[in-house]
Amino acid sequence: MSKIKLAILGCSGRTGSKILSHGLLDDRIEIVGGLVSKNSRFLGNDLSVIVDHDKKTGILATSDLSLAIQNADVIIDFSSKEITNELIDNANEFLKNRKLIIGVTGFDEDFNEKLLNVSNNHVIFKSSNMSIGIGLICEFLKRYSRVLNDEYEIIINDIHHKNKKDSPSGTALMLKHSLEISNNAQNIQINSSRISDIKGIHEIMMIDECETISIRHDVSDRKIFAVNSLKIAHWIHKISRNGLYHMNDFLEFGAEV
Repeated sequence: MSKIKLAILGCSGRTGSKILSHGLLDDRIEIVGGLVSKNSRFLGNDLSVIVDHDKKTGILATSDLSLAIQNADVIIDFSSKEITNELIDNANEFLKNRKLIIGVTGFDEDFNEKLLNVSNNHVIFKSSNMSIGIGLICEFLKRYSRVLNDEYEIIINDIHHKNKKDSPSGTALMLKHSLEISNNAQNIQINSSRISDIKGIHEIMMIDECETISIRHDVSDRKIFAVNSLKIAHWIHKISRNGLYHMNDFLEFGAEV
């Protein structure tokens, strides 16, 4: 079986470096490109330097998007909204014969509409959280939140590290959207906190005068995002039908990869 040729955008970041580290250990994957910022201390270095890997890859970290993806057939993007927009705005060039996985968050509805249109001609996966646990919680909320009546107040506590740029997080908005799909809930409050180096804590509390239903998800290691991103890469590499795919698609069709 031929290896998946993978490019990682944002490969020196919190999650991108984890993906790089685990990708280098996956004998079904060949890392062929890594994008860093123009000011990165890793620019021009072998990708192995980023994760202290014991063998050189022969691939240098670059800030040139075209160069980073030129040999890839799957791209995992944990870079920035600016880079993701550049990919999507130039999809006919950058995504030709390539599959894209987007883990970047903080986009508005205009971007989401643009992404949906582009996906008519390309295979794209997007999730604000690569955790299977969050995916399962979202599916639970979509299915069962319809039983909550108007007497329930719903609170989403959203806690991340102090350097996270978007607030509320994409994960909190995913959870809110899942509640709204079947419940049409209007009374949903998101409380966002940015503290220390917390990887991600999300709690959904559904409260009425008689009971409190609480669902909580804690991430103790960003490894979970990397491992699942690579599982998604293996799955999406086999997909030939153009479209925009989400975590619920992976949970239903690809989670056993």
